[in-house]
Amino acid sequence: MSSVPSMSFSELQEKYLQANGWTVEQPQPQDFWADHDRVYVCKGEYNFPLQFKKTYHYLQIIHLFKDLGIDPPQEMKDYYEHQKAKEPEGENINAQITTSNYNEKTKS
Repeated sequence: MSSVPSMSFSELQEKYLQANGWTVEQPQPQDFWADHDRVYVCKGEYNFPLQFKKTYHYLQIIHLFKDLGIDPPQEMKDYYEHQKAKEPEGENINAQITTSNYNEKTKS
């Protein structure tokens, strides 16, 4: 696999969120999130702020879709599984980063 799969905001909104009953709303100017590059993703009584980006990479999409109950594109699922298979047995790259940052901060 040569390039990291990604998705534009418009594709995310039109092809996946709206197709699954979610809407995207801009925060009101006085709202806290208006100054922090966030939009609201809403469905019925559920809503949450999502950081607005021009492009979302596969890992962000995988986690977001899992939380929303949306099946991610097959290309992203395949890439995710491919990346997981490259990790050493029993290790998690994200956990390593968090742990190493914590260890560096606690040494001083």
